[in-house]
Amino acid sequence: MKKIFLLLFSLNSFSFGVFTEGRIGFDGWGKSVDHKIQGDLSGFFIGLNFGARLGLSKDNYSLFLEFNPKQKVEISSANELARVNSLSLNGRYYLNERLFLGPHLGIASFELEKGPNGITFPNNPKSSSFTIGLNGGYKFFQKNNFYLLADALFALGPFDDDGPSTTPAISSIDASPHFKANLILGYEFN
Repeated sequence: MKKIFLLLFSLNSFSFGVFTEGRIGFDGWGKSVDHKIQGDLSGFFIGLNFGARLGLSKDNYSLFLEFNPKQKVEISSANELARVNSLSLNGRYYLNERLFLGPHLGIASFELEKGPNGITFPNNPKSSSFTIGLNGGYKFFQKNNFYLLADALFALGPFDDDGPSTTPAISSIDASPHFKANLILGYEFN
């Protein structure tokens, strides 16, 4: 832990700003499962989730790593439940003092725990992928080293499935696209 703090403060000496952020927001995932018996099991999952970020900034540019632990998303009207998690590298370019856009590159996974009407599987179908997308947002304010912003992400990925190998009734699973709409509290180290 001491080495991490030393690294952060040494990066600061190269005129990079070091920051950390916590996010809370809505995660949404499109899902399409080809089930040999029940046909197409499509839907849109949503959940209120959280994550943590650590990054560097210089002038109008920021680069940060975001970690989102395994969390629930659901289609409550259909009694469907999935678990998702992701790790990503994101960029920001501030167009002005408040508005920003940037690229997203990540790794995400989707595990279907309950299908429509609560059906379960002998082994949960899983899908994972590299994702690519775009994020954008707005910085509301900055006071001393703290700031508050909102951002959104839209990402796509060629999700590979392991459904057929673990659940014979599943021919394929696709968990794309996905989006996030977040409220972010951040702290910039000086």
